Amino acid sequence: MGAYTKEQNENIIKALNLYNAGMSRQAILKEVPVSKRTLYRWIEKFDINGERTDIRCTMKKELYLEEVLRLHYQEGYKSSRIAQLLHLSPTTVWKWITNFEAENGKPQEMKKTEQSEIEALKQQVADLEEQLRIEKMRGRLNDKIIEIAEKKYGIEIRKKAGAKQ
Repeated sequence: MGAYTKEQNENIIKALNLYNAGMSRQAILKEVPVSKRTLYRWIEKFDINGERTDIRCTMKKELYLEEVLRLHYQEGYKSSRIAQLLHLSPTTVWKWITNFEAENGKPQEMKKTEQSEIEALKQQVADLEEQLRIEKMRGRLNDKIIEIAEKKYGIEIRKKAGAKQ
């Protein structure tokens, strides 16, 4: 935590743990011997583990990360173009993408697999639609054959609904 004393470090961690547990700032001030301004500053500068973080950057990442990744991997945009579209720093976008790849592997390989699965599913749908079309034609053909046979031979081939057997 830098230039803080051991006691200050303990107070920071205690205050942030209480804050993250849902305690109000006023209640924390009664538990931790610091000024209101100091507590507010700690909440802005530190996370629950007492590690330095920029809250605004974290919130921005939560808001934009998913969209950045979608634009990069699905739409194929470069980090500079994404930065322009979302009004972010190109360096920030590049770091988010690099960190994501370091933690999760490169989605390009996953994308190729997903793309081949999609193509296979599209082909399966097309095959099933063709089979359905053929079966509908077969059903109409059978109906026509029965209709012709009924007219030609004068007998009812189809049973009427509710007929006794």
